[in-house]
Amino acid sequence: MFDWIAACRPALAAWALITASLPALAQQPMYEIHNASDQPVAFATMDPARGTWRSQQLQPNERRNLMSASGATEGRIRIGTEGRGYVLYEVRAGQKYAVVWSDRKGVWDLSSRGPMAQPGVTLNTPPSSHRGGMQQAVGYGSPQHPQPSASWTLHNRSNERIEFQTFDPARGTWKNQMSYPHQTTPYRLSPGVGSGKIRVGTANRGYVEYDVEAGGSYSIVWNRHSGTWDVRTHRDG
Repeated sequence: MFDWIAACRPALAAWALITASLPALAQQPMYEIHNASDQPVAFATMDPARGTWRSQQLQPNERRNLMSASGATEGRIRIGTEGRGYVLYEVRAGQKYAVVWSDRKGVWDLSSRGPMAQPGVTLNTPPSSHRGGMQQAVGYGSPQHPQPSASWTLHNRSNERIEFQTFDPARGTWKNQMSYPHQTTPYRLSPGVGSGKIRVGTANRGYVEYDVEAGGSYSIVWNRHSGTWDVRTHRDG
């Protein structure tokens, strides 16, 4: 006599395995990304378990739920701006985020919109000359807690007008500056950036380049030993 119960046991075991996995799939961590603009935007996401960046793209005003295949509740997202590098943020499961154009920074940025149960966001349109793209890194932070901007100060301790250049990582390019005799000038860094660079040239001698830190005070002086303009940490007196 044929044993139907014995014959069905493999199929029943397979079905039990599938149904047992359904709750885990339903609970897979995810977060929402909304392209809150009228332009297609490219970005990249990272699942810590995967360890590599994955290219993504959203059409204008498109919303998408992104899931973590590893079950991790935190990940990363980076968004590029042509010629301006990219911003890098942490994202958390169960939260809503929006890709927006920041007029203040001049870059594509990420904004937190709270738990996924909350309503959507309004459109913010960037200039047509700016398009998304992956470039060099320019910043790192959390969209839930915007970081304030800081500054450093430069004092021209000479009787001459001096030309030099400053570098803010968020800007990604050197900017021409000028300091008049005995002038003291603060230079503001982009929000969340804690350091930058300065370089000062001397005719026929090239230039010197130094790191500058937020809150630091520096001086341009003539270095008689090297015969060049130099930058030193400024100390009163």
